[in-house]
Order: sequence, then structure tokens, then C-alpha cells
Amino acid sequence: VQAAIDRLPEEGGRVCLNPGVHRLRRPLFIEGRNNLTLLGCGPGSKLVFDPDPVPDSGPGVVLVVGSSHNVAIENLSIYTDSNNPIVFVDEASAEVAVTDAVLVSAALKDCVVLGRCSDVTVQRSKLLGRRGVVQADDTLLNEWVVLVDGLRPADDDDVASGDDVDPTHGIAVVPPEPVDVEVLRGLRVDDNDVLASSVGVDLGDALDGRIDGNRIRAAGKRLLERFRRPAPDVGDDPDAPLTDVDDEPFFESLHRSFPALDLDPARAEQSLGGLRWGIRACLIDTFAVRENRVWAGRGIELAFSRSVRAEENRLWCAAAGMVLANAFDLVTQSNAISVAAGQPADDDPGDDPASALTRTVHG
Repeated sequence: VQAAIDRLPEEGGRVCLNPGVHRLRRPLFIEGRNNLTLLGCGPGSKLVFDPDPVPDSGPGVVLVVGSSHNVAIENLSIYTDSNNPIVFVDEASAEVAVTDAVLVSAALKDCVVLGRCSDVTVQRSKLLGRRGVVQADDTLLNEWVVLVDGLRPADDDDVASGDDVDPTHGIAVVPPEPVDVEVLRGLRVDDNDVLASSVGVDLGDALDGRIDGNRIRAAGKRLLERFRRPAPDVGDDPDAPLTDVDDEPFFESLHRSFPALDLDPARAEQSLGGLRWGIRACLIDTFAVRENRVWAGRGIELAFSRSVRAEENRLWCAAAGMVLANAFDLVTQSNAISVAAGQPADDDPGDDPASALTRTVHG
């Protein structure tokens, strides 16, 4: 897949993935490209991150978009059970869209991480992970810059001199200069199913955006089991070598589990304790937060923000529906908030008889 991306001409083009399992041994890089589309034939076109079983073969980021414009990731699925997020957009990239995609982090890491970029759209997609869409703060952004920089091949001059290069893998090891978070402009998060364990949408400094028509709820334990690949059999002897597992049938049929990510309101109401925040935003300006359906401990939290319109949202919450702190020029209109009693932390129905909704506030 990387070779196909690299072969595209400077003016851009499409890389089309047929249905089936496309295993990635290394992260994909879309860097310095314009007008590029990575296009599948539906969720049956599966990118599976399956890194080389070699020590220090690289961290588990699946896809990096850097210094690129007008990039689309469409109509496919991406799966990883590694310990790093799935998509990272950075380095002044603009007009990047994730559309009609399924992103599954079976290890519950972030799905879409946004760094120094603008005009990003995530729409009509299913996201399963720790956080669905997250704007990187200073700490996370610098961690990611170092991580991604370490995946790039070293310059020829560095290799020739032997300076600051890992001799085994030929990877540059000099950390880049620290970078600062920039204002995220023009974000659109529309009509997605987000199943998260921490926060559905998490923003820290954004301007002129929209969060509209999403369904945000907890990623329960029973659901996660459907997306974990078979583990090697350790047998009775803990010192015996692990038995290899044929995971091809699991990945071939993975797309058949995707309907489980669709909304089930009954289960969502019974798992409010499994998600801390639905939408959490700090320092956002000129935003519309509309027509979202959220099942979480706290539905929508806005802090140090201004000119935000929160309208026609439906919030089922264990602790608080809407939290407003040090915010200005806000409009909250036609929202319906249901506050529940004690909620079970899993999505298993019937765990807690006190899970019925106890109080509803319209306002």
C-alpha cells in the first residue's frame, strides 16, 4: 500500500483497495502530497496493522498524514490492537477527510489524533477506542512528533556519516525541536458512531467548527471481546513456546462484526458509567454542537469557551448533562437531559436494577 501511495504523481490520484485483508507491517505515510484518496470498497476492505515481530520494529501508529492537502480516507476499515492510536494528522495538513470508515482500536487507544492541521472532517464513520476524535495537547503532540520522526528513514548524509543513526534499522534518533499546539480551525465531526472508554470528542484549542449529529456512548467489555484477535495458546507449561494462531479467519470475517457498533439505545442507557465524557472542549470559539445523542457520565463540558451554540442535543448522563465553566456568549437551546441513578460500568443489561432513568430536564 505504501508503494502504491509513493508511485502516485505529484498532482495526486487514488489508491484503491479491493475487499479483503491488507496487512501493514509498517505505518503508512501520506506526506507532502496533494489531492490523494485512499479508497476502499466498503468495510470489507480492511487495513490490518500487523507489525513485524522484530524487536524495535517501530511503534504502532497505523496512518500518518503530514504536510498534505486535500487527502481523503474513504470507505474502508482500519484495525489495530497495538498500543498506539490509529490516525495522526499533523504538519500543517489541511482539508483532510475520514469518511465512511470504520476505525477499531482493540487495545482502546485513540482513533483520530489531530495536531497542527486545519479543515479536518470526520463523518459517517464508526470509531472504537479510548477517544474517538482528539486534539493533541502540548505533551501528546510532542510525544507524537518524536514518535513519527523516529519512523522516518534517516537522510543519506546522516547514514553516510553514521551520526545520530540507529545502526540496526537506519533510523534517525535525534529528537526534533519541541513544538507548540496551534489553533485547530475548521473541524467538522458529523454523523459518526463513537464508542469510547474515556471521551468521545476531546478538543483543547479550536476555532470555527461543528460537532453535529453524532452518537457517542461507551465501549463495553462484551463488545470489545468481538474485536480481539485469537490469542496464542500458552498450554499447561508456561515455559513452552507459544503456539502460533491462524488469525486469517478472524480478519476475513471481521467486517461481519461491524454492525455491533450500530446504536442500541437500550444497551447505551445501561452503560453510562463506562464513558466519562461525551464531548469535552476547552478553549473553543465559534462552534456549533448540535443534535448529538450522548450516553456518558457527563454529556457535554465546555470550559473557557465562547460563541458556542449547543442546541437540540439529547443527553443521557450518570452525573451531569451539561457543564459550563468560564464560558461566554453561549446559547444552550432545546436540549433534553436525562440524569440517571447509579449505572453499571459495562454494557451488560441487567447488572444494576438502579439503572433506570430517574430525572429528565428539558431546557
